[in-house]
Amino acid sequence: MKRGVTYKYDVYDGEEYVGTYTAREVAELTGISKKLVSEYANAFSVYKNRWRFELSSEDFFDWKQEWDSARKKILRSYGRAV
Repeated sequence: MKRGVTYKYDVYDGEEYVGTYTAREVAELTGISKKLVSEYANAFSVYKNRWRFELSSEDFFDWKQEWDSARKKILRSYGRAV
């Protein structure tokens, strides 16, 4: 994951969806450290036999838009139509 980017995580209490939060908000809600939120999400692990974190699909949409914008800038710099 990129440093300096704020990711959001879908949080589940058991099988129940709780909401979408930043790592800081997840830490306040569950007691886990901010750093461990992404590690648990990447490993598909359950925290304290209760909490599950998944990288929110919201971030993927932002990434796609950011990538498309960068791609168009590069193509334009080479004189290509987009």
